[in-house]
Amino acid sequence: MSTILITGGAKRIGRATAIYLAQHGYNLAIHYNNSETEALTLQYEIQKLGQECHIFQASLDGSESTANQLIKDVLNQCPTLSGLINNASNFTAGRLAQTDETLLQNQFNTNLNNALFLSKSFHNLVGKGSIVNMLDTYIHKNPFNHTAYILAKKSLAELTKLNAREFGPNIRVNAVAPGLILPSSLEEEKVFEKLIPATPLQRVGKPNEIAHAIEFVLSNHYITGQIITIDGGKSLV
Repeated sequence: MSTILITGGAKRIGRATAIYLAQHGYNLAIHYNNSETEALTLQYEIQKLGQECHIFQASLDGSESTANQLIKDVLNQCPTLSGLINNASNFTAGRLAQTDETLLQNQFNTNLNNALFLSKSFHNLVGKGSIVNMLDTYIHKNPFNHTAYILAKKSLAELTKLNAREFGPNIRVNAVAPGLILPSSLEEEKVFEKLIPATPLQRVGKPNEIAHAIEFVLSNHYITGQIITIDGGKSLV
């Protein structure tokens, strides 16, 4: 049975995806940074579902060496590794006027560089399978309140297409772009409430609806280089 590595998989959409994939017969490798308690709880839940689950701590810092070591560690315990979900993310606000070198580097390390080097290591060390990059519906727009974040996610969208061409035919590379799913704060929840009426489906999405899309691109072997937007139509308005 194949194993899927999910970065930042202990909480939120990563957690929901891990459980959904376990329910569909996948074994899991869960990467976490500071969320050890949540990772251990998730490991127990997945094992109760009858699937294998290993957890891996790593402070992904945007460097190639750290990414390469994580893939090696996972392969050592999970030789059936066949999928990588680049889910770890960092959503930090800041207009261009507020964006300094530290903010820019942090956003690119977390939202682009980690995925780039993990994908490279997956290609070199695993050589066959599927990669799914987690994007954001706002890659289709140009919101300026999160300049560095949006730039990094737009770059990751282009990397998805580049890697799909380079890594084929043995590795498929796709992406999922969620819309309004889980607010990260009370302030963001208030923003969600204002945006819902303008969204064609007029509701917030569910984590399982994102997990379903991820499972689709993992299991459909004739799809690569695609970005599936799951946002209730938010990108249309």
